[in-house]
Amino acid sequence: MQTVEVKTNHSEFDQLLNWLKYQTLAERIWARRGFYQTSGAFGFRDQLQDTVNMIWVDPALARKQILLHASHQFLEGDVYHWFFTLTDGRTAFSCRSHASDNPLWLVWGVVEYIKNTGDYSILNEMTSYVWSEFPFADLPKNKAGLGHHFHRSTRQDSIYKHCLKSIDLVLEKRMGAHGLPLIRTGDWNDGLDEIGSEGKGESVWLGFFLYYILERMVSIIERKEGASRRKHYVKKMEELKNAIELTWRGDRYLRAIHDDGTEIGVKDSGIWETDALTAAWAVITGINHEREVIAFHTALRVLEKENVILLGWPALREDSKPYLGRSSKYPEGVRENGMYCHGVQWLIRASRILAERYEKQRDYAKANEYREIAYRLWLKITPISHTTPQEIEIFGGMPNKQPADILTNFDRGRMIWHGYTGAAGWLLRQAYEGVIGASLIDNKLILPADIDKPRGELKVSHMHRDVGKSPLKLRRPR
Repeated sequence: MQTVEVKTNHSEFDQLLNWLKYQTLAERIWARRGFYQTSGAFGFRDQLQDTVNMIWVDPALARKQILLHASHQFLEGDVYHWFFTLTDGRTAFSCRSHASDNPLWLVWGVVEYIKNTGDYSILNEMTSYVWSEFPFADLPKNKAGLGHHFHRSTRQDSIYKHCLKSIDLVLEKRMGAHGLPLIRTGDWNDGLDEIGSEGKGESVWLGFFLYYILERMVSIIERKEGASRRKHYVKKMEELKNAIELTWRGDRYLRAIHDDGTEIGVKDSGIWETDALTAAWAVITGINHEREVIAFHTALRVLEKENVILLGWPALREDSKPYLGRSSKYPEGVRENGMYCHGVQWLIRASRILAERYEKQRDYAKANEYREIAYRLWLKITPISHTTPQEIEIFGGMPNKQPADILTNFDRGRMIWHGYTGAAGWLLRQAYEGVIGASLIDNKLILPADIDKPRGELKVSHMHRDVGKSPLKLRRPR
């Protein structure tokens, strides 16, 4: 197989890519621990994202992790929030949670893996389930979750069936009155765990995420079960799209709807008015091209600061009404109540998508603007711009380590949760896909047609000049 050597004019950029690979492998996948949180557990959504993003390094990691996580799905369709394994591979103490997004990350992992590798055989792999000797009490009695030593079921299903079980759980049992997925005790953002803790609150972001998954699953469903089965899920997609569109509020989509009916994400409400996730995934999903551009710039205008990007704004307080969850307990500017490298990085991908769209429309000035934005945002999240001689003492971390977040108030500019973060794998992928614009399709590396155009101060060069016309296969590491 041929390979393509890609070089940039920023040595720090190239060096950090290598360290992001190491950090993701050593600390997130092999050790699963760090100085800030000594654990060793598998986070259900965490290590799925890490390994799928590391397909750029070794697709076998993702395949193995998908099979492992599928085997930690309950017969009812929900999954662990996190789980320990024994040295012989058996499951140990684990947490069954009411968090709403966990089951769908399994499906996300599968559709991303298939798109990147072209390996459909994973759908036929058989894995078992887990089961509980007692019913899992619904909200609000066990609203946080339940830690226990659960049992291994003798029943097995294909990975394809495991995926459908996750999807059907949400579509059939976890949709709210507004046609959006219930948020329950948090979607991706664990800190928003009280929006739906009574079982009525809904997540707009999770609606976007579910739509993204369904859009990529319907062709797989038709391949496995035929056109009539596909139509069922296409109809669900249309219903979901219509529900999401009803959450548009002038220059943004809502973030969520509270148990008590309060809309979260309303301009001038004073309560989490703008959120990076919703704005980014509006672009990534592509439901409404006109609105997604507006939502993206609304978020950028509010959330992008001089050298960081906020996760949401304004910061929550313990007396915030309605009460959104434990993010309110963090001081302003800390963790999910400030900036969070994992969450805000999706804005980088959104920038690249907009650049590609304007490039196709031959609006080259706009395309260049969004290429520059993608690199600018990437720099603000990574250590590169925070470990200069002027800032290193404030930042307090090593230049080759990606932090979970950076404080945005009080001790502004200081990193926290160094060496324990889901951001490293994502930022590696965003460097390749969001900044450079490369992609992996069916195990082929495809460099973009605009590879030679600058991304702000960053310039990319490559050895093979015709790569944009002739996709080359990516060599897998041995």
